[in-house]
Amino acid sequence: MRFQNLRYLYSRILSLYLIIAISICTIPVVFNFKQDIVFNSEKLNHIWNLIYDYSNRNQTTISENPIISVSIQKGDTLASLLRSNNVSVSETTQIIQSLQTVYNLKKLSVGQSLNLYYNYIEQDSIDAEPLPVLQSLRIKTDYNKEIEVYRTNTGFAVQEIVIPLTKHLTRVRGIINNSFIATALSLGIPANALSELTKSYSYDIDFQRDIQKGNELEVIFEKYYDDKGNYSHDGNIIYSSLILHDKKLDLYKYTNSAGITDFYTANGNNIKRDLLKTPLNVIKISSGFGIRRHPILGYTKMHKGVDFAAPIGTPIFAAGNGIIEEIGRKGAYGNYVRIRHSNGYATAYAHASSFAKNLRKGSQVKQGEVIAYVGATGRATGPHLHYEVLYNNQHINPLKLKLVYSTKLDNKDLSKFMKFKQKLDRFILSIPDQGQVIATLFEKN
Repeated sequence: MRFQNLRYLYSRILSLYLIIAISICTIPVVFNFKQDIVFNSEKLNHIWNLIYDYSNRNQTTISENPIISVSIQKGDTLASLLRSNNVSVSETTQIIQSLQTVYNLKKLSVGQSLNLYYNYIEQDSIDAEPLPVLQSLRIKTDYNKEIEVYRTNTGFAVQEIVIPLTKHLTRVRGIINNSFIATALSLGIPANALSELTKSYSYDIDFQRDIQKGNELEVIFEKYYDDKGNYSHDGNIIYSSLILHDKKLDLYKYTNSAGITDFYTANGNNIKRDLLKTPLNVIKISSGFGIRRHPILGYTKMHKGVDFAAPIGTPIFAAGNGIIEEIGRKGAYGNYVRIRHSNGYATAYAHASSFAKNLRKGSQVKQGEVIAYVGATGRATGPHLHYEVLYNNQHINPLKLKLVYSTKLDNKDLSKFMKFKQKLDRFILSIPDQGQVIATLFEKN
């Protein structure tokens, strides 16, 4: 190993220096060169000082607890990784047994890193390389959690280490130039949180028609840092404001008394409706609802839905809670899903490349659940989703669908929400544009 080879090299260099020093010291004595004794004594002291400085410099260069970071590759096991890093068979067994008491080794995944901490024990012979002895093994199991297996006098023990994190609120604001999603990503808004935000706005907004160049987007989201100030991960979006040409839509992330966290409007309405306007995140309308000239057949006919152009494989979400009435191949529709919802509504999704696993006729689905993936099956000129909404078996325009809010906070929750909103509104003003402040006013870390 690199540390061992360096130690060996340093010991040989020091031995050479020692031989030279002794030679310089003895030559004047052997040949009785009295006049050079003072000179050589000064040289000798100088050499000893060099040796001392060199030795100290080498000791600070070589870590007493060198860390080896090992990345799990395909086909690796914990046992094979330990054995290939100078851990004996018996100690490998002990480490695995200790670790299995608190952690399922099946959760280890390709690309995950393990940190191995060693001490190097000097051996009796000056020519012998120092012996590496594993002191501990650490596996990061979450953003703020590690499991450590460490050496004891009798073997190995295991403990969970909680890494303290500090939550910062980050405020970003920008002008929409191309698309809502492209602008949000350019502002550094976390992709996972953005997906939830996009779905939430989908109840109120036609992303292709309502979003225009020059509209404004402001978002406040969480970032977490460890006790050394190192970035750990992004958290949730807690506030978003979308300013369109004729309205302003503010959303607040709030946890109600039942422990359910959702986005709420400034009036305390849960943003969710019974149905989504747009059941996918990539929003580009390629054909609207109504009479049109069919792109393949060439004649004019009624287009009973809305077509959303999107890359093959884009997830398609259930527009609302319901039961699958039909799933499978359906003529010109290609791969097709139809869902029955409450209050006389139904939705249909056509031209999918494939369906989500374990779905069949009669399966219950929840709003926002992935049911299929965009494709170009059936009679289609390119990859897109053909989306239909039916009310009492009559087709209606999905983009003109007006549904009431699914829930509104009751009096007790509404009062708490309004206090939360006022507090957050004041706090927002303390965060500079494109800046951060430590989030101390709200939840504990």
